[in-house]
Amino acid sequence: MISFGDHEPGPAPEELSIELEEEQEREDPNQPVAVKLIRLAEQRFQFGVTPSGDPFAYQEDKPHLVHMFRGGRRGLRADLARAFFETEGRVANQAALADCLVVLEGVASDVSPEELHLRVAEKDGAVYIDRGDPEGTVFRVAGGKWTAQTTAPVKFHRTELTSELPAPGEHPEGAVGVRDLFGHLNIVEEDHRPVLAWLVASLIAPNIPHPVLALLAEQGTAKSTATKRLGQMVDPSSVQNRTAPRGEEQWVTAAAGSWVVGIDNASSIQPWFSDALCRAVTGDGDVKRRLYSDGDLAIIRFRRCVILNGIDIGALRGDLSDRLLAVNLHMIPEEERRPEDQLNAEWDENYPYLFGALLSFSAEVHELLPSIKLEKMPRMADFARILAAVDQVADKWGLPGESGLDRFTRRAEDLAKDSLASNAFIMGILVIAEKNGIREKTSAEILKEVELHMQLTEADWRRPQRGWPTSPKAVTGFLKRNIPQMRKTGWQVFDDEGRNKDGTIRWTIELEEGSNPAPPSPPPLLSQMTEVQHDG
Repeated sequence: MISFGDHEPGPAPEELSIELEEEQEREDPNQPVAVKLIRLAEQRFQFGVTPSGDPFAYQEDKPHLVHMFRGGRRGLRADLARAFFETEGRVANQAALADCLVVLEGVASDVSPEELHLRVAEKDGAVYIDRGDPEGTVFRVAGGKWTAQTTAPVKFHRTELTSELPAPGEHPEGAVGVRDLFGHLNIVEEDHRPVLAWLVASLIAPNIPHPVLALLAEQGTAKSTATKRLGQMVDPSSVQNRTAPRGEEQWVTAAAGSWVVGIDNASSIQPWFSDALCRAVTGDGDVKRRLYSDGDLAIIRFRRCVILNGIDIGALRGDLSDRLLAVNLHMIPEEERRPEDQLNAEWDENYPYLFGALLSFSAEVHELLPSIKLEKMPRMADFARILAAVDQVADKWGLPGESGLDRFTRRAEDLAKDSLASNAFIMGILVIAEKNGIREKTSAEILKEVELHMQLTEADWRRPQRGWPTSPKAVTGFLKRNIPQMRKTGWQVFDDEGRNKDGTIRWTIELEEGSNPAPPSPPPLLSQMTEVQHDG
C-alpha cells in the first residue's frame, strides 16, 4: 500500500473555474473601460459617505484626506481619469467614468456615514488643523502645545479654494509675535483682543457659533487688506475676498468652499442674507432638490467663520446684530500710505512667524478654556468664554489693550440699540411703553396704539410700507424677533402665552427697575418714511 501522507484537499473544480474566469477578466484587453476604472479605484481607494449622503474616497496612506466623488480637479473623477491614462496610455471616455462612479457610489452607500471637516476639526479633546499641503500635514493642538503630524483621526475634504497654510516658525530673534499681527491690520487697539479671540476661536473651536466679524469704516482704512490678512491666518484661499452675494444660491457657492468666508465691500444686508449669515453662524441647514429634473434631495448645512467689510451696511435685523462682532479701523493719512507691493513683501516675510505665534497662543487658550466660568452667559456664550480665556493669556503674554470681553459686551449693547433704532415700528412701541407703559395688551391693541401715536391715516394703511406689520400676527412676530435686543437695552418684555380667559397672547413691556436708557426718538410719520426695515 502506498501512502501519500496528510495533505490539504485542493479547490473544487467549480471554484477553479471561477478563479480562472476572474483572472481572465482582469487580463482581458477587451474588458469594458468602466470595469477597468472600477478595478483601478478599488485598488487605490477605500470608500465612505457623509451623513448627508455625499460619497467620498480616501487612500490608506492618507486616510485623513478624502476625494469627493464630485470635486473638480481635487475629486475622485479627476484622479481616476489621470490614473487610467498612466496605466493604460489612453483616455477614459466620459460615459465610462460616469458609469464607474455610479457603481462606486453604491459601494460607498453601504458604509456607515462619517463626518467630513473643512480645515479644522475636533476629536477627543484635541483640535486638528489641515495645513492644506500635498503631504497632508496636520497641526494637532492639545495640552497647551501644538505639533505637526502626517495623519489624524478625522477626515478632511479640500476644495478648489483650499490653499496652503505656511510652515509655522519662530523668529530667530523673537522679534515677531502675536502683537505684531496688528501692525498689518490697521485695527484700533481697543478691538485687538476681540479680533484675536475671533482668530483663536476659528482655529480651535470648530463646533461653536462664531460671530460675524464686521470691519466697518470709511474709505481709506485698508478694510479689504485687513479682511484678506485675517482670512489668511486661519484659512488661506485662492480667492480670499469675495463680492457680496446677490442671492442664496450664490451665497451657498461662495460659502461652501472655505472655512473662513471674506465678503468685500458689503453695502447692505438684505433679509435673506441676514438669515443666511445667521445659519452660517449656528450651523443650521436647509433642504432642496439636487436637480430640477429629479426628486433627489440635497442637504445644505455648514458652519462658517465670516468676515465682512463695508462703509455702511445699513440697518441690521436683531438676530444678526446679536451675532456680530463689529470693530473699528484707523483712518490712514495720505502721507502715511505705502505701496502695496512693499506691504505684501513685509507680510510674506512675517507670515510664517505670525502664524506660528498664533498657533502657540491658541494652544494656551485651548488648555485654559475648560476652566473658564462666566457669571453671566450672553447670546454668544461660547465665544464669550474664549474671549475671557484670551484676556488671561494676553495678560500673561504682556499684550496691551483693555478686556476683550468687556469691549464685546459694550459693543453688543450698542448694536442692540442701533438695531432697535432702525426699526420704526419697534421704536413706536418703545415710545408708548416709556410714556404710558404697555401692560397686558394684545398685539392688536399694540398695533392700534402705534397707529394712533404715529398719526397714521386710513390712506396710509391702504398703502402699507414694505415690511410694516399690518396684522396682529405680524406684530407678534416683530416682538418675538426683537425681544433679545429690547432686553439688552433695559426693557422687560413678557407675554402670558395666551394663558387668560380669551386665550390671546397679552404683552407687558416696561423698563427694568433702575434702568435709564436714552429716551427713544419719536418715530417719524409714515408719510415721511421712505421704507421700513423688513423684519419678517
